[in-house]
Amino acid sequence: MHYLNGQDRHQVILFTSLDEWVDKQHYIRLIDLLADQFVEDCAASFSNKGQYSIGRKAHHPAMLLKLYMYCYLNSINSSRKI
Repeated sequence: MHYLNGQDRHQVILFTSLDEWVDKQHYIRLIDLLADQFVEDCAASFSNKGQYSIGRKAHHPAMLLKLYMYCYLNSINSSRKI
C-alpha cells in the first residue's frame, strides 16, 4: 500500500529511546496494541485505501486510529487542537 511511513520508535535520542520515556503501565501502550490488531483483523476494509499514485500519500489507518483514540481519552475534541 502507498501509506506514509512513520519514524522508527527505537531510534536513539540523547542516549534514551522513546519507549523508556513511556511508563510500562501507560494506557497509550494498550491503544497501540488495539489499533494495530483492529487494522490487522479488518484488513479487507482497508485494502483499497491509499492506492492512488497521484497526490500526497495517505497516513496508515492504524496511526490515525491511534491518534483519534488518544485524543478522545484526553478530551481533545477540536481537530484544530489535534
